Amino acid sequence: MGRPADGGEVDGGGGSGGGPADGTRDSRAADSSDGVPRNGAQEGGIERPIADARPTTDGSAAVGDPSAGCGKAAIQASAQWVVRTVTAAGLTRTMWTYLPRNYDPRRAYPTIYLFHGCGDVGRENNNVQMQTASREDAILVRGIAVDRCWNYTPNGPDIAFFDEMVRAVEADYCMDRSRRFAVGYSSGAWLIALLNCSRANVLRGAGTVAGGQPAGATNCTGPFPQIFVHDEGDPSNAIAGSMRVRDRLLRQNMCDAAATPQPNGPAPCVRYPGCSARHPVDWCATTGQGHSRQDAFAAPAFWRFFTAL
Repeated sequence: MGRPADGGEVDGGGGSGGGPADGTRDSRAADSSDGVPRNGAQEGGIERPIADARPTTDGSAAVGDPSAGCGKAAIQASAQWVVRTVTAAGLTRTMWTYLPRNYDPRRAYPTIYLFHGCGDVGRENNNVQMQTASREDAILVRGIAVDRCWNYTPNGPDIAFFDEMVRAVEADYCMDRSRRFAVGYSSGAWLIALLNCSRANVLRGAGTVAGGQPAGATNCTGPFPQIFVHDEGDPSNAIAGSMRVRDRLLRQNMCDAAATPQPNGPAPCVRYPGCSARHPVDWCATTGQGHSRQDAFAAPAFWRFFTAL
């Protein structure tokens, strides 16, 4: 058990187990650049969001906002986690990429960035197993915190690490830059509460399990779509933590927080009415799951949410 760096709620971290064996192998390293990943045009120094776009489903040429890696031959095997290192904020950091089976370098894929719960050895495996739901239709990327939990400092080392992961993978693989998503469990969900504030113009949406609101997630502006999974009886991260992030997004997305949310499957998920176009907020309060990752429920629920955006 560890406590978030901001002194917030306790993060249980162990979840429903460390996940399956990786079968990882080394890939080549990538150096950092001084560029921050962008997914929109620049206008007077302010980034404008780009239009929504979906990747092709037939293996034809990339559409939407294809990354620089489109058309490049894959530098790793598919359907396995491959490790590499990058440099961010002066630190050498470790990350992994997972190409879907039958990866096609001409197709711009959605990307899912995974953020683990607290832990010691093997914490990089402590992620919602999104590959079981996305199958051949997304590229997955995961990193590992320097300490046993993520750092929740606004614009701190782990925000810089996220920026560098985006830059590195998009240089090598064919991704749709308008369809970047993030999934976090426990400590990783707390980190996403920062990313949905400071990197809302980079990510298209997020899904979290058992999260909370770091003290640094303040002065957030603009809408951001997110789906929340949290057990009502979580003994490590009280559900009130996710409620605080949800309520912030309800305000940012101009949702009708006073209206009764409507079922939006899978049960018990509901959706709040009145949100701004393309920025829904879904809430899934489960029971009897404790502080587990809820892989079997969360992975397909998140993927359903992402593919509808």
